[in-house]
Amino acid sequence: MNSKLIGEQEKTLEEFSQNNKAFYEQFKKEAFLTELKREIKFKQSFGNKDKHLKKTLNEKWQDKRLIQLQNVWLKDKKILDIGSSNGIVDLLIAIRHQPKLIVGVDIDHRQVRNAIDNMQKAINDSEQMQMLLQHAQKGAEDQEMVAAYEADKKRLRAEKEQKLKELLQRVDQLPLSLQLSIQGELNNLMRDPAHFIEVLQEEKSLKCSEKDLKTFLYGKVCFRTENYLASPSTLEKFDVIFCLSTIKYVHLNFGDQGLKALFLKAYGQLEEHGLFVIDPQPWKSYKKKKKLSDRTLENFNQIKLKPNLFKEYLESIGFKLLTTLSATPKTGGAGEQSELESKPLIVYQKIGGSKKK
Repeated sequence: MNSKLIGEQEKTLEEFSQNNKAFYEQFKKEAFLTELKREIKFKQSFGNKDKHLKKTLNEKWQDKRLIQLQNVWLKDKKILDIGSSNGIVDLLIAIRHQPKLIVGVDIDHRQVRNAIDNMQKAINDSEQMQMLLQHAQKGAEDQEMVAAYEADKKRLRAEKEQKLKELLQRVDQLPLSLQLSIQGELNNLMRDPAHFIEVLQEEKSLKCSEKDLKTFLYGKVCFRTENYLASPSTLEKFDVIFCLSTIKYVHLNFGDQGLKALFLKAYGQLEEHGLFVIDPQPWKSYKKKKKLSDRTLENFNQIKLKPNLFKEYLESIGFKLLTTLSATPKTGGAGEQSELESKPLIVYQKIGGSKKK
């Protein structure tokens, strides 16, 4: 039954766009856009509220879901965050993992303004800046732990290099005729990577100053108001796409069509072997939010592509499951943050060549 349902779904963005022209046309109609803006502003049916608001400054800047993200996935990468909300996640990723660029998009212009304000406050408020510096240092410490094995290998290589240097120094003290007689063996030795290692470059310090952090945030993090589903264009490419605490609201507001449009566009925007990081919510969570608006209730009753089918559908369009990062324990406190952090992060990788029907 599930396989039959998946087999009926579009597998490419081009195919989806051709079969669902009315879906994209609705975003050009003034009446639809007006109603959409009204729901965003008054009903908050898109989950557009501050999910990261906490009582203390330290808690505000923490998101335990990010601890398990590997630095190699994010460092020097172009990242898109769909449904970026107040931008806290993007700022933390930027500070801890130093991507090439991170772009946060949100359908609610008020959330985008909040994200920009949060970045400005972080840059201009010394207390918040110190908090971010602590997170940056923590990120550096995590990187050091992950790189411990590589560091040990580097140490062994350095020891071999030192032994080679000592050998060459002894050779220099030999008579010239003897040096020439063993020149061939020396050349072979120097070409062999197991014995001849290039001079190791001095490692840069992982610590950063307040000035460095400000400059980095200004140049690498940006936010913009955007309905991600409104256009099927995939010209803008990324190495990693995040979609956290957003899929359920896309699904409820735009149905199975909206979900497929999201997944297919993300696939199209990813570079080869790029990563798609999501935290789908269980069906029971949908039931709690189905009455946010008339639209969400109507779509809820028509949804067929339920969360338990996401993996099968994503694999059918060209993704493979890379890993599931275990959920962190709930903090026990009231509010959205502890619930948010309890959800596992699921990492998919684009493997190319979506499977045809």
